[in-house]
Amino acid sequence: AEMVSRGEIKEAGRLAHTIKGAAGTLGIIEVFHLAAELDKGTRSELPVEELHAACKALDDALKLMAQHLNELPLTQAASPKQ
Repeated sequence: AEMVSRGEIKEAGRLAHTIKGAAGTLGIIEVFHLAAELDKGTRSELPVEELHAACKALDDALKLMAQHLNELPLTQAASPKQ
């Protein structure tokens, strides 16, 4: 959202595109779709208010994803056999 506020629309689009690719690779479907929406919005010159809404939705989804990842149990790496 800060990039959009600063008028860095192309940069925000590139970042959304990168997030979309990573989310697609990892199968994080909601983040993928929200990043794709923002990516498309930056290319189609949506009004700034709509871009801010898309940024917020993506940011919320990323925060929720991070929260879920933090809740996963940690596993110990297997020790090398001696």
